Amino acid sequence: MPRNRISSYAGIALLAGSIILFQIALTRVFAILMWHHFTYMVVSIAMLGFGAAGSILTARREGLKHADPAATLATWSWAYGIAVMLAFCFATRVRIDTLHIWSDKSNAIALLLFYLIIAAPMLLGGLAIGLALTRLAKDVNRLYFADLLGSAAGGAASAFLLSSLGSTTTIMVSGALGALAGLCFSFGASWGSRILALPAVLLTTAVVIGFTGGSEPLRIPAMTWEVPFAEGKDILDLDPKLIESRIPSATAEVQVSANIPDTAPMIGGEFPLGTPRIDARFVSQDGTAPTMLYRDAAEIERFPFLTTTQAGSAYVARKARGLGSPEVLVIGVGGGVDVMVALANDAKHVTAVEINDAMVRMVTKDYADYIGGLFDPGTNPRVELVRSEGRSHLRHGEKTFDVIQMAGVDSFTALSTGAYTLSESYLYTVEAVKEFYAHLNEGGIVNYSRFIQTYPREPRETLRLANIARQALGEMGIENPASQIAVFMGREWASTMIKKGPFTAVEITALQDFGAEHGFRGFVYDPLAPDDAEVGATPEASSEKAVAEGVAALAGDAINANLGLELDVKEIGRLVARSYRLAFQGLAGPADDLLESFVSARPETGRDALRAVLVRLRDQALELGRAEQTDFIRTQRDFLTVLRGDDAVRKDFLARYPYDVSPCTDDAPFFFNYYRPDWKLGEVGDDDGNDGVDNADRYHSDIPVGHRVLYLSLAQIAVLAFLLVILPLRVLRREGVPTPGKWRYFGFFAALGVGFMFIEVALMQKMVIFLGHPTYSISVVLTSLLGFAGLGSLLAGRIPRLGRPQLLLLLLALLGALAFEVFALNHLLPRLLGQPLWIRIAAAIGVVAPLALVLGMPFPSGIRVLERDCPQLLPWGWAINGFLSVLASILCIILSQEIGFTRVFMVAGGLYAFGFLVMRPQSRDPEPSAH
Repeated sequence: MPRNRISSYAGIALLAGSIILFQIALTRVFAILMWHHFTYMVVSIAMLGFGAAGSILTARREGLKHADPAATLATWSWAYGIAVMLAFCFATRVRIDTLHIWSDKSNAIALLLFYLIIAAPMLLGGLAIGLALTRLAKDVNRLYFADLLGSAAGGAASAFLLSSLGSTTTIMVSGALGALAGLCFSFGASWGSRILALPAVLLTTAVVIGFTGGSEPLRIPAMTWEVPFAEGKDILDLDPKLIESRIPSATAEVQVSANIPDTAPMIGGEFPLGTPRIDARFVSQDGTAPTMLYRDAAEIERFPFLTTTQAGSAYVARKARGLGSPEVLVIGVGGGVDVMVALANDAKHVTAVEINDAMVRMVTKDYADYIGGLFDPGTNPRVELVRSEGRSHLRHGEKTFDVIQMAGVDSFTALSTGAYTLSESYLYTVEAVKEFYAHLNEGGIVNYSRFIQTYPREPRETLRLANIARQALGEMGIENPASQIAVFMGREWASTMIKKGPFTAVEITALQDFGAEHGFRGFVYDPLAPDDAEVGATPEASSEKAVAEGVAALAGDAINANLGLELDVKEIGRLVARSYRLAFQGLAGPADDLLESFVSARPETGRDALRAVLVRLRDQALELGRAEQTDFIRTQRDFLTVLRGDDAVRKDFLARYPYDVSPCTDDAPFFFNYYRPDWKLGEVGDDDGNDGVDNADRYHSDIPVGHRVLYLSLAQIAVLAFLLVILPLRVLRREGVPTPGKWRYFGFFAALGVGFMFIEVALMQKMVIFLGHPTYSISVVLTSLLGFAGLGSLLAGRIPRLGRPQLLLLLLALLGALAFEVFALNHLLPRLLGQPLWIRIAAAIGVVAPLALVLGMPFPSGIRVLERDCPQLLPWGWAINGFLSVLASILCIILSQEIGFTRVFMVAGGLYAFGFLVMRPQSRDPEPSAH
């Protein structure tokens, strides 16, 4: 050990805490700079740096050296701290358009460069920790305890720092902690090391002060560093000058624009065409998931159009039954528009649940005056705002509702262009529907509003949601599930309504009239329509008008420009709409006469050209309308099959459908992953990106961009990992250093790396629904898992001898603890869902602790075996553990989507069994010496 043992423990704890804090903060940066699915890559990049460090240490034969490493540890640690800050600044200036990563290969090169920049500080941090574990292997159990304890503290602090300081400043804090770790290590070395480490601490501390606002007495100016948004995000549709504020959060940063006068109102659904324009602010989360703040939102009477939205179809059904003043639960508050819709429909009380603390701060503090105190209990006592996850809030009481409303809600951040297919959501699962249904009053309605694809695309989200609803109601023993489900379509959005009780004729008729009045397509699934009905034969004329007016509006300016005429675009739209409707109904003569009467009223010069343009415009609309009509009929039949077909018919349909719309469960909650494994991954097309115009392209690319980036990253990192694992062995062989049993050690440490990562990621995912918030899940799981694993490391140091019998007993203990973990997650913890948060946190820690204790034992035990039997491979074993963790963090996502979290735990158990069985210690440890 170094001269100052305490300084080594403190140094490694601070360094480990800094590294985990850096990783977690990077997940927020990646979500803004690129897309949400890149958050998974943070762990991969960290482990890549660690693995590369282990390879370098192996090639340097550090396992055979015994000199005091304190001075080197100090240098590498403070260098890591500075590198954290520099790497962040450089990486955020690398522009990657992941949406066109296949069509423009320069993006793949930029992605690799980005990974290498971020991996640089991880390499330095890994060199420090790896050197400590290699040179001080005789004290590995205590060092590993300090490492894991520091990591646990960093994970616990991350949520507070991200919410209060934001991701950029949190990264600067992590850099300062790394420099401080270098100072701690230096106390075990000479004065020269301290003289080098102290300026690094002062420099990084000054940077942190600058990023927290600066200090006049210290003459440190305020500093900022803006993280740019990924290409294709909704926020980029605005002039950057309009972005007024960015509100930090551990969940998703919120961006708010300046006031935009005379703008079209937005909701998670659709308003009728021609809805009056308003003054509003554009709001996004991580640059996407758009919503709005309406000026003076609390004055509901200023917005009479709120009762005309497709997203409010549940209220239309209730009013048809003569029911008023509903008790409403809104999940996903956004800017408060869904709350406004509930109030406009005379809600008695609205419970508004929002998971993102930045959104809560926006509507209750920063912009409360702008929206007129919509969420102020004094101004608006009918509204109660709760910061929680929707399902978690429901479990805290027995309250029931008339309407449970979710309009365009995603658990974390809505992501576009196929990138969001890797994100999980616990609002769109079979278990979620069961919970919502159980909290409805008799006749109450759960109303989801989500995208529905139109010609020439096939439905995905809404069809899967309808299938989930049917599965849930069937599992609840409801005799005719399809009678309690209705799907009502606007134009690009649809409401999936799940009623506690069968839908009635009066409700269906009211919704049909509502659609006709406001230009919506109407029912894609009518629960009262007979199975043999000729569905969709004549869509409402108003929807035909919407199609025609859309085509006319696009061509109106061209008519004037090409013909030199001053015609009113809206007049042209109405004219073409009338002619289109007549032609669609088979009345070709009257349709032509209508156009001719308009043309004949114009000056004689140019009549032929004008007539030709109008006929062509009408015929284009007619062609599109007929294609959409055919597609609409097909869509209705698809919904009939999914909701009313018997098991064999439904199974065959789901197998043949081009997208995976099978029901999602809490064990595999990847609602947005509707791509099949081999679906168009290698295609290059013009539609794999975002043109910023068509929402169908923006949110539902026909090519799974997220999967492409995932597999590309997997390939890039796998190649690097392979090279860096093999290279040290070649170096040692060339220098004549023997490496007996190297492949047994490879199998052991590889299994530990993959198995631990599988368990960690799956645990964090499973705990989200129990603890009610991703921030709680990450903090509690990381802190308890790493903290108790550190204690396990200490306990493993008390095992006097490490032979095969001891390892097999440890394996049995691990498998037993893992089996208990799976049982507790699936059967014990759900019984506590309604308990207060502190009880649920205590239960989560209690469930994780036994497994974590055992998980902390294998790695230091393997290091002890290596130190005794093959010390030259000490850092190589650590490198293998890191490299395979890299691949595991990606593979875990893929496996979770395909087989669910529970089976991922089983796979992890099998990997641990394999690793322990191939590990064959050559001899037993001597009796441990007293420290």
